[in-house]
Amino acid sequence: MTTGRCGPNRQGREVRLYTRHDARQDPVPGTIQGQGGVMEVTEVRVFPVHEERLKAYVAITFDHCFVVRDLKVIDGNNGLFVAMPSKKRKDGTYRDTAHPLNNQTRQMIESIVLAEYDKEIRKAGNPISNAKI
Repeated sequence: MTTGRCGPNRQGREVRLYTRHDARQDPVPGTIQGQGGVMEVTEVRVFPVHEERLKAYVAITFDHCFVVRDLKVIDGNNGLFVAMPSKKRKDGTYRDTAHPLNNQTRQMIESIVLAEYDKEIRKAGNPISNAKI
């Protein structure tokens, strides 16, 4: 386990980031290496719905300690994709409340979520048809 300095918290105490992998090692599948170390998706929960375009709600957990809820699996014009959680603003537009800051992280999250969605659908006896994953 490695540690990295994160700086003081609101109370002025020093905060350290602990990671399970050395940041110089090759990334493990399902992980993303960032400035603070390696972030790992440790749990994916899929909640299928039966709507025309919305196929499931998803909650993902990072490093057994941070959860992001209300991701959506959407059947778009080019196949399935993962939409990040968003909130409707007063002007009627939507804004993501949580989202990846780079394409590598987005692709990692999307591939893991869609794989878990596929497992859940197959387990329920409804294989994905004509969906591009």
